[in-house]
Amino acid sequence: MKTDKVALFDIDYTLFDTDRLRANLYQRLAKVLQRDREEVEAIGRQIYEDITNPLGYFNPVFFADELAKRTSQQGKKLEIEQAIWDTRNFEGNFYKETEDVLKALSGFCTVGIFSKGYDRFQRAKLAAIEHLLEKDHIHITVNKKLTLPELLTKYTRHKLYLVDDALDMLHEAKKLDRNIFTIWIKRGKYAKVQKPIAGFTPDAQVLNLR
Repeated sequence: MKTDKVALFDIDYTLFDTDRLRANLYQRLAKVLQRDREEVEAIGRQIYEDITNPLGYFNPVFFADELAKRTSQQGKKLEIEQAIWDTRNFEGNFYKETEDVLKALSGFCTVGIFSKGYDRFQRAKLAAIEHLLEKDHIHITVNKKLTLPELLTKYTRHKLYLVDDALDMLHEAKKLDRNIFTIWIKRGKYAKVQKPIAGFTPDAQVLNLR
């Protein structure tokens, strides 16, 4: 029986092992470009930084365009795009406990998403677990901090749980509403280098979803 509880999960490094996705992606891009995987990954990482610094998120359209330019293979731009959207890139990348935990939670609370990124790309990651999520509670935005006030207004009559690997996002949510239950999942590259935030401690800290 569903209750008034709502759990919203971030995607990358919370539900989904993004590093595995990138490994799959660079392998396919290397094949398209007929170059060593290490070389393609080095170029890709630089493009990723160049894109995410101004935008704040990964944009696959810009990435494909830049990769084609920087490898002088503009003629293969369509093939690069097809490699990025290859469904095999997104398969098998959820953390091993993700599906079991979401299935258990969905029996008694509303399970949704609050994630940053390119909408189509983020939804492609969710394909394997989409049946465990409430469609009306999937929130994907290019700026989570700007979206937070409106999001929280939607859940004023619910007990809201936010699960994220980004400590600063949980901090922002708590500043807006002290009643939110914040859960910091300490895995992934960002959590590993996260410095403490003065005056803030999440309600719970976990190493995995289980």
